[in-house]
Amino acid sequence: MKRLLSTLLIACSVALGTLCATNAYAPRLEAITGTDEYTLNGAVGRDPGAPSQPFARAPAPRDRVPIDDAWLTRARANVIDGTPQIHRVPVREFRFSRWDGKWGFAIACGGLGCAALLARSGKPRAPDEGEEKETSPIEAIVVLVQETQALHRDIQAMSDHEEICRTILRRVETLERGAIEEVVGMREKAIALSGLGGWARLMDRFASGERLLRRAWSAAADGHVDEAVASLAGAQEPMQQALGVARSWRGLQ
Repeated sequence: MKRLLSTLLIACSVALGTLCATNAYAPRLEAITGTDEYTLNGAVGRDPGAPSQPFARAPAPRDRVPIDDAWLTRARANVIDGTPQIHRVPVREFRFSRWDGKWGFAIACGGLGCAALLARSGKPRAPDEGEEKETSPIEAIVVLVQETQALHRDIQAMSDHEEICRTILRRVETLERGAIEEVVGMREKAIALSGLGGWARLMDRFASGERLLRRAWSAAADGHVDEAVASLAGAQEPMQQALGVARSWRGLQ
């Protein structure tokens, strides 16, 4: 439960922080004064004489359009059909005092800190002496990779098509009930270690390998030896890639 709350808190905090950060360089027009020494960084508003054109813009990256009292007076008078056209102004300089999203960003940072504490408190305890050690995500994937490689290697030494099909059926079923099920069951632990992004990268590779294993089983069940062997061979690379993703996670070595 703590891990689930931590994941939700991280997602909400990141979304809030991102939303607040988008306005860091776009203060509200009413909050700007001529003494802020801002310079324009992009187009803003609409020209009352030519509504398809902006009221003002920075012509090129190196050009500097100072935002002084005269510019602000004209910007605040930029009204079309009774509707003010300028609400925020894109600027080059960051001013913490003019950033209306600073408190939301601070809350987002606090949320991330709370999520880290929740994730830390939700980590599984170390096993006591004599207690069976819990399998880690990387160990489960190592077993899966080793078993698929061993199966592929073993059928290379077989010549009887029926024996090859029976072997693939039996051992893929064993993998489904064992290593594959174990990897899928590692979701919460893997997310706690790598985040949702890390888990998504792992499952992208893992799912490709699992689909090919299922195809190998299906082809073997129908007696299509060549397709079964080819699918089994194709499953090796995505499974290895999934193992590489898991090994890149900090804290799993």
